[in-house]
Amino acid sequence: MKKAAILLGFVGLMLLSWTGNAANVSFLKNSLLQQLTDEDITSLKQDVTQVLNKTPDQKIIRWRSANNKIQVQILPKLSFMEGSRECRRTLFKFTADQRRAEHYRFDICKDSAGRWHISDSLMRQTTDSDWSLLEDTVKEVLESDKDNRIPASWFNPDSKHSGVVVPISVLSHEGKFCRELAISIINAKGGTMDGHYTFCKVNGEWARLAR
Repeated sequence: MKKAAILLGFVGLMLLSWTGNAANVSFLKNSLLQQLTDEDITSLKQDVTQVLNKTPDQKIIRWRSANNKIQVQILPKLSFMEGSRECRRTLFKFTADQRRAEHYRFDICKDSAGRWHISDSLMRQTTDSDWSLLEDTVKEVLESDKDNRIPASWFNPDSKHSGVVVPISVLSHEGKFCRELAISIINAKGGTMDGHYTFCKVNGEWARLAR
């Protein structure tokens, strides 16, 4: 019972958002996540907290269970502000010998006391067509004149979500031409997600700089 409580405490809010029913957690049976000991979960949570506090986006940190040889890759994929909350979309890949890899994706936000919690964030409401419109707008701004400071916007009539991309500055990183953008997404109810991101041109293609 204690093990189940700790496990649900680790993934609780995401379980609710996946299943809509706190009791419907059968997919965890025989999973690598279920095989973690209490000590493993405590250790992993500590490492995840350090990653969220210190590791830049797009840098993989590896964790290994000393007890049962489960490996976890932790990848903070995207940092953003949701209102006044600092959030990070974080990917987890669980692996073990002779087992299929298990993938989890959490949006983790910091509360007023500075503690990180899995959250059902506005990011999860963003649709594939929203992302497509955002990507097109980002590319348009990146390819604009380097002196351009005019915001570009998009609106999805289906989801009623919208966004703004603002060119902030140009810079050089390791000899590559880069641009810093401010990106905002606004959902249908007026909630916002905001972040500043740097993109560099590598071999003719734009790639986000990990920082």
